[in-house]
Amino acid sequence: MSDSFDSFWVNKKLPLFPERLWELYHENSKNRKLGEFIENQELIQSIHQSISEGHQFIGRKRISLPKPEPLNMKLDQAILNRRSCRSFKNQFISLKKLSSLLYSGYGIQSSDGSPRKMRSIPSAGRLFPLEIYIWANKIKGLNSGLYHYNPLISKLEYLKPGDHTSLIKELLILNTLVEGCSGMLFVSGVFNRTAIKYEERGYRYTLLEAGHFAQNVNLAASSLKLGVLNIGGFFDTKANEYLEIDGVEEATLYLIAFGNKKINRHDSQNSFKKKSKRNHSYKATF
Repeated sequence: MSDSFDSFWVNKKLPLFPERLWELYHENSKNRKLGEFIENQELIQSIHQSISEGHQFIGRKRISLPKPEPLNMKLDQAILNRRSCRSFKNQFISLKKLSSLLYSGYGIQSSDGSPRKMRSIPSAGRLFPLEIYIWANKIKGLNSGLYHYNPLISKLEYLKPGDHTSLIKELLILNTLVEGCSGMLFVSGVFNRTAIKYEERGYRYTLLEAGHFAQNVNLAASSLKLGVLNIGGFFDTKANEYLEIDGVEEATLYLIAFGNKKINRHDSQNSFKKKSKRNHSYKATF
């Protein structure tokens, strides 16, 4: 990092607005002793029964997902190998690998008798506010288009057929970053699922859950030797329009491009350094 870059950020000041929205929100979503969250267990059970665990696109073509491909890489190695991929090979990947990413990120794990089954990541109140959509570009066994992941039945629901490459590029701020990717995960949040119990703080929990999902997907991709790129730089309105969601009750939070990665010179050098075992500490370039 250059000195000029450092000095730019050190000297940069936030605009002097009378009220900063993020600060107001953070202050008004703090936990306090008065006005605690709902604690009545019968009421909580009623909420669980009344709030949907996920969208159900009845009448759409459904594709069963194959059993996920095993993740055989050790966790510490998956963490060390994780990189943001900015160069994809423009190749097809298997449906089994996509199934592994989805299952690792938001799949049903088990049931302990609760009305709501546990999944692969933690969720405040077990309310699961996220929805996962997939733009399929080059995935074996899938036609191009937009799909929705239904973890309750481990199936994809086919929402929009067609080649959407140009639409995807239009909704990204830096559209060249995803050229050649096999597909993209769209993570949206249905805020009322958590807000009904946690009120304003439920919005925080929804964002945290999107991060849990993304990290699991990143580590699964690392184990599968796939490239992934986490994207926050997108035009919200265009992304919401593509998913046909309103942007208020449900809104796009996060995008993750995935596919086979190109090995560039920088990666090769990092690989050599790891093999040399000169330093086994966590000095990965993120």
